[in-house]
Amino acid sequence: MPTAAVPVPAAPSSAGPAGLGLGLKDRIAAGLERARRRSLTLTDIVDIPDLTRQHSPIMSPLVWDLAHVGNQEELWLLRDVGGREPLHQEIDDLYDAFKHPRRERPMLPLLSPADT
Repeated sequence: MPTAAVPVPAAPSSAGPAGLGLGLKDRIAAGLERARRRSLTLTDIVDIPDLTRQHSPIMSPLVWDLAHVGNQEELWLLRDVGGREPLHQEIDDLYDAFKHPRRERPMLPLLSPADT
């Protein structure tokens, strides 16, 4: 049975879209910044008690998720890829999803919503 050819996307241009001169690293950084702003916009309207409580056993408190995402981006992108020193190494264990199952996360000493 013949298989359909899967199109391979072209490699992104280092010049960026529409000749804006943005390299891949800059575009990735801009995309992450947009995603973070959107996350904060969506959670800014949520009351602090709702950000810090666990709404379901299959979910973490939203404030844990916000800090976890930021911590993982720092670990993977700034430290591992960028070779930078840790910004807040003291929170690495706190926001490690493998070390803290969801049922434990509401009882952890989480960062405040403003500090995430």
